[in-house]
Amino acid sequence: MRRGPIGFILSFLLAVAAALAPAGGLEAATPGRDPAILLLSSYHPGYAWSDREIEGFLEGLKSWKPGLVPHIEHLDAKRFLDRTSREAIERHLRFKYRALRFDLLVAFDDPAVPVALRLRQALFPETPLVFAGVDDPEADYLAAERGVTGVRERSDIAGTLALALRLHPKARRVLFLHDETETGLALRRQAEAVLPRFHGRLEAVFPPPLTFGEAAEQVARLPPDAFALILSFATDRAGRSLPMEEGTDLLTAGAEVPVYGLRSEILGHGILGGMLLDGRDHGLKAAALARRVLAGEDPGRIRVEETPAAVAMFDYRQMARLGIGEGDLPAEARVVNRPASFFERHRGAVIAAAAAAPLLGLWVALLLVLAGRKRRLERALESQRRLLSAVFESVPHILMLVDREVRIVRINREGARRVGRRPEEVEGFLCGDALFCAHARQGPCCGETPACPECAVRTLALRSFETGQGAENMPGSLLLRANGEKREFEALISTAPVRVDERDLVLVSIVDVTAVQRMERELRASEERLRRLIESAPDGIYIQSGGVIRFANPTAARIFGAGRPEDLVGRAVRDLVLPEEHEALAARLAALGRGLPVPPRTFRVVRLDGKPAEIDVTSVFFRFQGEDAGLVFARDVTEQKKLERGLVQAQKMEAIGTLAGGIAHDFNNILGVIVGNAELMAFDPGLPPAARGQLEQILAASQRAKSLVRQILAFSRHSREERLLINLKPIVKETIEFLRSSVKPAVRLEQFIAPDAGPVFADPTQMQQVVMNLCTNAVQALGEEGGQLRLKLENADLGPEDLAGQAGALPGPYLVLTVTDTGCGMSPEVMARIFEPFFTTKGPDQGTGLGLAVAHGIVHAHGGFIRVYSEPGRGSTFKVFLPRAEGKAEADAEAARPLPTGSETILFVDDEAPLAELGRGLLAGLGYRVEVRTAPLEALAAFQSAPSRYDLVITDLAMPQMNGLRLARELFLIRPGLPVILCTGFGEPEEEGKARALGIRAVLYKPLLRRELAEAVRRALDEAQQG
Repeated sequence: MRRGPIGFILSFLLAVAAALAPAGGLEAATPGRDPAILLLSSYHPGYAWSDREIEGFLEGLKSWKPGLVPHIEHLDAKRFLDRTSREAIERHLRFKYRALRFDLLVAFDDPAVPVALRLRQALFPETPLVFAGVDDPEADYLAAERGVTGVRERSDIAGTLALALRLHPKARRVLFLHDETETGLALRRQAEAVLPRFHGRLEAVFPPPLTFGEAAEQVARLPPDAFALILSFATDRAGRSLPMEEGTDLLTAGAEVPVYGLRSEILGHGILGGMLLDGRDHGLKAAALARRVLAGEDPGRIRVEETPAAVAMFDYRQMARLGIGEGDLPAEARVVNRPASFFERHRGAVIAAAAAAPLLGLWVALLLVLAGRKRRLERALESQRRLLSAVFESVPHILMLVDREVRIVRINREGARRVGRRPEEVEGFLCGDALFCAHARQGPCCGETPACPECAVRTLALRSFETGQGAENMPGSLLLRANGEKREFEALISTAPVRVDERDLVLVSIVDVTAVQRMERELRASEERLRRLIESAPDGIYIQSGGVIRFANPTAARIFGAGRPEDLVGRAVRDLVLPEEHEALAARLAALGRGLPVPPRTFRVVRLDGKPAEIDVTSVFFRFQGEDAGLVFARDVTEQKKLERGLVQAQKMEAIGTLAGGIAHDFNNILGVIVGNAELMAFDPGLPPAARGQLEQILAASQRAKSLVRQILAFSRHSREERLLINLKPIVKETIEFLRSSVKPAVRLEQFIAPDAGPVFADPTQMQQVVMNLCTNAVQALGEEGGQLRLKLENADLGPEDLAGQAGALPGPYLVLTVTDTGCGMSPEVMARIFEPFFTTKGPDQGTGLGLAVAHGIVHAHGGFIRVYSEPGRGSTFKVFLPRAEGKAEADAEAARPLPTGSETILFVDDEAPLAELGRGLLAGLGYRVEVRTAPLEALAAFQSAPSRYDLVITDLAMPQMNGLRLARELFLIRPGLPVILCTGFGEPEEEGKARALGIRAVLYKPLLRRELAEAVRRALDEAQQG
């Protein structure tokens, strides 16, 4: 907000005063003393209403504590309207009273109450507060404040209007006069609230901000079927402040119609009357409440009292002017300024006349009628003169009446001030001599010497005499002398022919616009700089008033999806945010409307193009085009929030993966015992056929369990990618069987697997993850109502035309997996984003947005691609294309190979005793001599004692005291080239890399299968023998 000169001067003076005030000058009260009271009055000394409030308050205290004198501070809110000045006054009060503790705070009228609350919060948080004179209907925030009670002011506007209609039944229009102070605006809101009661009976007129002179002219021009009501008018639009009494005199000077008011202090100053309040009554009520609080009562339990009832009061002089008799008034009405009756003033004459009444009655009646008519004419004429004189003298620029020689007949106060003389001293001067025209010489020579150029004032005045017409706001330059120096200023000159006291004159108005034009130029330059700054700002900037956007910069339009800023203007902010944000938005707008600070906040919105977004907003209060408004800075954080949620989700997945890896390791050890013993039993020639069949089921289930563990390890990123020549038929069948046992009956599962579906070179675990992710996505698309889910596996030969637009794909044989559902389908916008990480159309607890992204990544890494076909309401089809490989799948070929055997000596090390014994059994069954150790230090000691005794060492990775890698390192120091095999329940690729770099011949993953172990042992021994 831009500070005015008064605000800067006031801030400076207050700061100096505060700096010079001694810090220890205020001391807290001690026990046994009178209570310490700080009274904040909204207005200045001499303002009748607040003076009467203070008078009543002090009177009420005096009857209780005669010597009690409170601290009284005047906020001067009528004369300093700008926020900067008020903030400076408030800072001064905080500094001044920083060392004092009060027993009670008292605030009179609306402007003082929020100041008192903030002062209490900053300095005296436990001090109770009593208020009076609060008439703002929007001041309900006081109910939420602790330790507060007081007296509400309720001006009886409805009663005054009803009274006026009773006395003037033909009235159809009312002119409301108010200033732009807090009191004036609050009373206007009260008036607007009661006007519906008079619908059809009264037309209300609320003029724009006016000067005193302009308001007086409007009152003077009111038609006979109208009246005026002064709500509060102490400061005009030019910033001029007058006491209410003086201002009312000025406003009613030319009134022909009734003028009403609301305060008793302006009765007798031109108003007829009304339902009037007295500030003294407010002060007395506040004093009574203060005594109760100081006596120990809790303010929160003392009911806030309504204002003392307004009283119908009238001015006898105005009643007489308007022809209203006392019999027309309500019975309870009070009449002031009633003159002594005719009988009281002329008692003797009346008695004498009574004797001759029969003869003189007619003559007296005639004289009274004539006298009354004369008085009315005189009053009307006097009113006109007073009005014209008040307007003439109150105009804040030069006004003068000139004759045909352009000599000054009369000049106003401002004109006299500008020329540095009293008004009567310049009467009779030529215009240029009076205004010290720089071209004038000594003596009356205006326009009479060759030095005088074309003078706009003289030219326009003479033209008005010649034509009888005036001129308005004609620009001109005047060169004046002041203090021996010449000064040129720009002026707007207006003339109007008038007739005064039978003389033809011209009224000349000269308005100095030099400063205005300079400020206009500076303002235009400042506005241009500000406009460029706002339009180029990287953040959105918009202004809202009443919850409606009044201005927006291009960035704001871009953030909210508008084509141009004008598309945002006029839109309600509420319509842009999601419904669940409405309550928070309403609270924010309400706080901002009261001038309270609001913290930054993120709102979820729907852009004008229909896209959702998240917007960080920071708002500050300020005035915009005369209204309370909010300046809002907006930043689109949609992508930032999405990344933050993705990061949180990734961290969750990482934590789950770590847990899953630990579980898989322990499960591998358990599974290893089951698988190993089952395989040992399977080689027992005496095993009954029935038991052998059961044993094969155990091994088959264990094989599926091993695959499950590999999936867990893949999920937790503890397994390495292992691509083999595999057939997808078993994977598809296993997935279908899994789904049958887990999905709802409403989901119908179908499968078609072509008998000739060929193998692919792929990682089995990852392929199972792709199939499962696609099927899970399809089941979720079917929803609660269910539907059909169909899996199809077949061969396809793709040519170049089939791969158009498929970058990186090569023509040739492919294996095609098709997953089709009859679910909700997708729009083109959703299909374009389904493979983005963390993108999901499901709720927060229904999906992570990773399933399809992972599937897409796996397929792409295997040289394949995915095609999607979908329409809203018609289901979806996902086709996975994987390059088909030639040859026989690994699982089909390995069963035909015999198990390799041997007779060498092997040292088997595992901290799990069952697994160690199992290793002994598996290796012994293959013909090897086996020694077992369950502690790595024991194994190291045994090897140190006879290094050449062992042909091979098999060690677990994760063991206490010493892990498998360190044990292998110690063994290599003793015997370089020793063949070592490492077993692990994890699948850490980096650990396998370390093992290979160390010289370990193979890494086996638990549970150990007999074939895998046999082939790895034979291969390691053979490689060692070959060197």
